[in-house]
Amino acid sequence: MKYLLFDLDGTLTRSGDGIMNGVKFALLSIGIEETDTDKLSTFVGPPLEESFAFHYGIPAEEVKPLIVKYKEYYDVKGVYESAPYEGIPETLQALKDKGFFLAIASSKPQELVDLVTDHFKIAHFFDLRVGSTPDRKIVEKPDVIRLVFQKIAAQTGEAEEDVKNNSIMIGDRKYDVNGAHAVGIPCIGVRYGYAPAGELEEAGAEFLAATPEKIIELV
Repeated sequence: MKYLLFDLDGTLTRSGDGIMNGVKFALLSIGIEETDTDKLSTFVGPPLEESFAFHYGIPAEEVKPLIVKYKEYYDVKGVYESAPYEGIPETLQALKDKGFFLAIASSKPQELVDLVTDHFKIAHFFDLRVGSTPDRKIVEKPDVIRLVFQKIAAQTGEAEEDVKNNSIMIGDRKYDVNGAHAVGIPCIGVRYGYAPAGELEEAGAEFLAATPEKIIELV
């Protein structure tokens, strides 16, 4: 593999506290006081629209105001309630030294992908950073990955199909595995993230990494 596509939350950064606090803040605005950490942790990874609808049965037309409330907290405070996992900077440096092209493929909004990676000083490891688009038209993981292929092809001059055939996704949730499979590439599931026990295996991750360092061996 030549192109390594990394999820951000739960794969590069331990971002659960900020995300869960933002969700709690949003839910409180509609009178829901959520204290179940296991339930809140399921918001780390998938698009917020999907999680609010799935877990609380909130109609689509009521989800947008909730996301506005979430951002009220997260964009100011929650985004900083995070840190790269131990071993991530060293792992990324080792992969760069081996000549891999490193990209971020995240459902997190693009401006927050840039903010997080800049703030925690890991941006320089990446040749490309891609998040969801401001219009929210590209937010699901398969669409984000396809956008990464397009941008890599434009940046390198390589055909998109060749980029795809030389890419692997690296993520901590079933959404990363399913997204990778939807576009026809394999996935390394990282066990140190936020996936419940057995989720990555059930989703069919081709490889599993218990630590960031294991990623180096697998690729």
